[in-house]
Amino acid sequence: TMKLQKLIVSSDVDHLVTEHELVGEEERRIILKEKHSQPMWIKNLAEQTHYWLTILPKNLNNLGRNAEHKKHPLYRFFEREIEMGIQLLGDVKMDISEVNVACEGERRLTNKLRELMGELAKGILPNNWLRYDVSPGMTVTAWLLDFNERLKQFQALSNVLNDGDMAALRSYMIWLGGLFAPAAYITATRQTIAEINSWSLEELELNISVMDSYNTKVNLNKDSFIIAGL
Repeated sequence: TMKLQKLIVSSDVDHLVTEHELVGEEERRIILKEKHSQPMWIKNLAEQTHYWLTILPKNLNNLGRNAEHKKHPLYRFFEREIEMGIQLLGDVKMDISEVNVACEGERRLTNKLRELMGELAKGILPNNWLRYDVSPGMTVTAWLLDFNERLKQFQALSNVLNDGDMAALRSYMIWLGGLFAPAAYITATRQTIAEINSWSLEELELNISVMDSYNTKVNLNKDSFIIAGL
């Protein structure tokens, strides 16, 4: 029988170390047996991951397949954004869930999972989550709260788009900073106006009007869009 060495963790959670690799069901039983004497950081991480899962929505609705709408540049842009949101949401929730289960001693530890536990315990964003630009040094909790707000916008946009009202989409106030690819949104608006008016992109001129507040009522012409959160 392989001699099993208890998981040793540095006090500052710099790394996870084992003298002998713990594997399979034997590893899980050892973790469960030692659960009452787990390091405080693992207990804290278990609580933290449970909280993180409450921040995120259960799912994000995808856009319906509409051949006519797919010809619209804005529709195609938001389809890409929402699909990326769905994929990232699934990956993030899976990572957090696996860490939570591992902290409870109910999941086999792998090198990848140990690394993930160490990163999250120190508040470091996993590289797998960094699929769009964020502020340097952003904590895991701050990132999740921000990500959740982005998903709320995508869910609202998904509802508008699935209702089939493309005119409503153009008048919807977009949180530009909440998009994964804000520059691509500007490109999509240019393509939309060019198609509507049968103009070339080179003929377009960008004009910006700053509203006094979010409550300001503005009369949009057919060539205008509303953005916020620059």
